[in-house]
Amino acid sequence: MMFRHTLAPKKRQYDIWVCIGLFVMAIALRAWHIGDTDIGSDECFSLYYSQFSIGEIIRILCQGDNPPLWEILLHGWTGIFGIEVVPMRVLSMLFNVLTIIPLFLLGKHLSGSILGIVTAALFSLSTFSVFLSHEGRVYCLVGMLAAWSALLFLQLIEKPDKAKWVAWVIVNVLIIYGHYMAIWVVVMQTTLWIAVTPIRKRLGLNMLYALLVLALLYLPIVPTLFWRFSESGMHGTWVSRCHGLEDLYSMICCFTNAPVTAVLAITLMVAALIKFLVRIIKKKFIIGPLMIVTLMWVVPLLVSFGLSFIVGFFLNRYFYFLMPIYLLSLSAYVQYLFPKQKVPSAALTVLLVVAMAASLKPDSSKLRYAGWKGDVSAVVQRMKTIKEENDALVIINPEWIDKQLAYYIDDNHETFRTQGSLSDPAFCCYFIKHGYIYEHLLGETYLHDNPTIVIVHNNYQDISPIIQCLDTQGYQQSRTEVFLQMSLTLYAKVSTPII
Repeated sequence: MMFRHTLAPKKRQYDIWVCIGLFVMAIALRAWHIGDTDIGSDECFSLYYSQFSIGEIIRILCQGDNPPLWEILLHGWTGIFGIEVVPMRVLSMLFNVLTIIPLFLLGKHLSGSILGIVTAALFSLSTFSVFLSHEGRVYCLVGMLAAWSALLFLQLIEKPDKAKWVAWVIVNVLIIYGHYMAIWVVVMQTTLWIAVTPIRKRLGLNMLYALLVLALLYLPIVPTLFWRFSESGMHGTWVSRCHGLEDLYSMICCFTNAPVTAVLAITLMVAALIKFLVRIIKKKFIIGPLMIVTLMWVVPLLVSFGLSFIVGFFLNRYFYFLMPIYLLSLSAYVQYLFPKQKVPSAALTVLLVVAMAASLKPDSSKLRYAGWKGDVSAVVQRMKTIKEENDALVIINPEWIDKQLAYYIDDNHETFRTQGSLSDPAFCCYFIKHGYIYEHLLGETYLHDNPTIVIVHNNYQDISPIIQCLDTQGYQQSRTEVFLQMSLTLYAKVSTPII
């Protein structure tokens, strides 16, 4: 048989209590620092568009880089809990913690309760998982859905039934409407169905019918999907291209907390690969659940890594949806390498869990995924003081930081509730009305009545065009105040003091 059925006939009580303990631990680790960082620019994007009607969310976002699922969910969530940073991140955290359920069931399906518990523990102790639960974006939702999709696929191979087929279709529809990169989930499962004879025989034409339903449900988003991938292929993306194996190693480190744990993970993967190859040579190899799960994350990661030498998109959070089944594979490799040797298997398992626990860093303010700790709020407070005391004009650069600034300038967040048209956006109107301008409007602005100019910008942003413009209009740089992510560069008319 292709699968060895190892599920216990009844759930043991200790499994339930262990899972409850993992839930409590995961929630505690993720709630600890969830509100420490300021709102991030991507969070602002989601928060703003979530305030549109559902029809408008779909119409606008289906034309760009972000499918609409997360903003639709956030629309209902903010309607209940309001437009605040912590409640928005709590939604992401909930999906993150709920990922424990399919991971535990996946481990139990592969080898039993212990593997499920170990996998759930590794996920709970993942720094990357904790960090992304502190960002009010779609990644944790897609990661949970990808884990459910893998579980349903394995269950369908084991014992197909109508309810599981319906669930599989629903989960995979939600995945692609959550994040375009996660189309890899469907691509890999389809490839396995086509390429692996036992899987093709077990799933039969039902897989074809399910894929046809998916294709029909994907139709509204296919033009955008094709356009975005074509644009990225021809013109590149904002993500840098890969330059060597260090980029792949960095991804593994990100998935596994720290270099020491990553080396342990790589050792396990290499050892498992050698055993796979030996069994293939001896013609004793059977494509079972572990190999299927391995292919589900290895192929997308390696193919994307290779393509990213041409077009940069190898960004860790884009591939977070692979991390849950990656961690499942790591814990399963230990049992695969030592199937009848309990002592080395237990020792390696404990070492892996302890290494993850020891390298866990639950404070997301140490590394930006959403915002920086106190950065934007501090910049806004200082900018307000300078503006009021010096009658200053503030120049915003780059344009997309305007939503972060507005969140703290506008105490009641009214701009996030104001749906401007695409040609007359609410944030632009708000800033111009209150004495702020964007870089691209600088040439149209009469500056002679403004004794002081303040440029608010990212620390890595090139502001030389603004500086040249101000130099030609009689302004002289006074000083730069540097914060974590942003800076304030002050200019004054010659002989005009700045307080």
